[in-house]
Amino acid sequence: MGFIVSESSYSVELYYAVNTEMRLVNPVDGVYNITEGNYYIKVYNKNADFVSKDYTLKILGYGEIPAKLEIFYDFDMDGQKRDFNEGLHYAFQNVLLPGARVTDGKGNRVPNVNVTLEWIGDTMISPNNGHQTMIKTTDLNGYVKFRMVVPRAHGIRTALTIALHKYDYDTMIISCGTARDTTKLYHVINR
Repeated sequence: MGFIVSESSYSVELYYAVNTEMRLVNPVDGVYNITEGNYYIKVYNKNADFVSKDYTLKILGYGEIPAKLEIFYDFDMDGQKRDFNEGLHYAFQNVLLPGARVTDGKGNRVPNVNVTLEWIGDTMISPNNGHQTMIKTTDLNGYVKFRMVVPRAHGIRTALTIALHKYDYDTMIISCGTARDTTKLYHVINR
């Protein structure tokens, strides 16, 4: 079995009761192998700056537990990586079109689980430059496809390659349970 908490700032621990003692149960490859007995589930905020939030806890059986994300990168540009000033990254203008396949610890597809796409704008502009989140559910084969339109780039950074490019340096995060993929992106004004 395993757990998914809807709010990413929370974590889950499983404890087994032995007389008056509580023993932490550690998962193996994201899976809790439990026997008959009394168990307690602890949900807690893992951040030092605690902010109380509503959450839902989903208990998953084996074969439903997300352990790995395979990401398919797609954007409104040609899908080629570029190197402006920050290293080799994908570029886009306004539309993120990634997909993902979710599998469990043994490589089996995981259907009907939520996958979150999060876009965070360039923090050089301001800490709260831009932020969007979208949640989709995997299909029967464990796949999900996103289409997120984000605001136009500010173009606060520049790079001279074959042409002059004005861009922001954004972040895209795709997550499902404890599986997470973080990618830096060039958010360009001109193609």
